Amino acid sequence: MAELADRVAVMYAGRLVEAGTVDEIFTDPRRHPYVSALISAIPSVLARGPDVRPIAGQVPNPAELPRGCRFAPRCPLAMPICREAKPPLVADRSGHAVACHVVNENLLEGTTR
Repeated sequence: MAELADRVAVMYAGRLVEAGTVDEIFTDPRRHPYVSALISAIPSVLARGPDVRPIAGQVPNPAELPRGCRFAPRCPLAMPICREAKPPLVADRSGHAVACHVVNENLLEGTTR
C-alpha cells in the first residue's frame, strides 16, 4: 500500500477510523488503535519464526454493530465513552484525521500515546 498510494483511509466495520498520508498512517503516534493493531500485525521478513500478532477479539456482526466506537470491544485503550458515543473524525492542520475518543482527547491535551 505504501508504494502505491499517497493518502490512505482505514475503515473498521464500515466506518472511517483514520485518513492521512502514507507517512502519517505509518509513523504518526497519534493513530487509531485499530491502525496500530494492523501495523503490529504485519509480519517482519527479518524476524525468525512466526511473528504475526493477531488482533484480539472478533470483528462485529454487521447486523449487530456495537454502540459508540465499533472497535471498542477489541480496543486495549477503550474507555466507557467509547462504548456509548460514536467518536467524531477529528483532523489536524495537515488533514490527518482520526476517529477515536482517546486519541482526540490526547491531541487536545497536547500529548501523544
